Amino acid sequence: MRLLRKWRTAFSVVSKLSSLSLIAILLSGCANGSAVNSYCLLYEPIYHGEEDSEDTRGQIDRQNAIWLEICDE
Repeated sequence: MRLLRKWRTAFSVVSKLSSLSLIAILLSGCANGSAVNSYCLLYEPIYHGEEDSEDTRGQIDRQNAIWLEICDE
């Protein structure tokens, strides 16, 4: 049961990070302001859990810092 919960948590983190990577790749080719608006509509801050590693927490915090810089008014 514990292993299944850890697997689900890991899968959730990986899928969120994959989504963020895809968004970053798509936005890197855009030079207009609408890309930022699209990013802010698509992206939400991520919250880490107790079982996440320090590396994962750092990656989540970096992505959330980008959101705060670009989207939080």
